[in-house]
Amino acid sequence: MDDMQLEVRFQDEVFGNPSYRFENWMEDGLSEDDCWDHYYDLFTEWKVTQKGGQGNENG
Repeated sequence: MDDMQLEVRFQDEVFGNPSYRFENWMEDGLSEDDCWDHYYDLFTEWKVTQKGGQGNENG
């Protein structure tokens, strides 16, 4: 399963709608860049749990 498929699953199962979540975060004072950073941190953590903790980091 590639990252694109994983990301779709992440949004379906965990995160929900990014634009909705980002809107909330921006109301809390985060910039759009901060939202993306936060989103990818969460996605990366989740991705590791899906791959059984095998750190397959390639950028």
